[in-house]
Amino acid sequence: AGSAVGTPGYLLLKETCMMNVEAHFVEIKKTAAIPEADLPLLYGRDMTSWNEEFLQKFNTLKSGLTILEGPPGCGKTYFIRNLVARHAGTHRFYFMTPDDIGLLGSPEFIGFWSDQRKRFTDLQCVLIIEDSEKALRPRANDNRNLVSNLLNYSDGLLGDFMNLQILCTINCKSTDLDPALLRPGRLVAHRIFSRLSHEEALHLTSSRGLALHGEQEDYSLAEIFNPPVDSPNREHRVIGFGK
Repeated sequence: AGSAVGTPGYLLLKETCMMNVEAHFVEIKKTAAIPEADLPLLYGRDMTSWNEEFLQKFNTLKSGLTILEGPPGCGKTYFIRNLVARHAGTHRFYFMTPDDIGLLGSPEFIGFWSDQRKRFTDLQCVLIIEDSEKALRPRANDNRNLVSNLLNYSDGLLGDFMNLQILCTINCKSTDLDPALLRPGRLVAHRIFSRLSHEEALHLTSSRGLALHGEQEDYSLAEIFNPPVDSPNREHRVIGFGK
């Protein structure tokens, strides 16, 4: 599967029943790039300087691991969409679900990747793995090979061949990860996407002409940009199709 260079999107990687690797291009429809002035509003005051340093490495390094950490709804995926939209002409993005991380250790994936590198020599390749805790937590019997593969791809001898940056999102804390993954030289960048304080959330909603729902100590971006949904009253039992 292929895609026109410049079209924002990613290649969804799946293992077939024949043990081959399938790649289906998925165009990202919501491709509006985040204005630089909005970065501190969405992600905190230090986001602009962090993003500048990250992009410098993202655009020059051939391999390495980036970890985006934070609770659900705090904008990790939104940031990745922005990254894909801005770099569609220079980078080739691949996406792998947590259930398919085992592909990284298969001979078929090495063959698939060898073909990709031959065909797209002028593009930087980035593998995105969301909710990747399984592959990043300390090595044990059930994930030892996954962690070892990520170590080899990001900074091992295999990484010299793969020329692949790996971008992982996690919902757990980095203290729960295998320490070897966080070693300087292997880690391209690490960012914690935190909930916004009440003051930060109020500043964001005021700039967007939105109303801030409820009085909380902090807010996720999902809570700010999406109206609350009324939950059914569980104290009143409904029979059949009654409301």
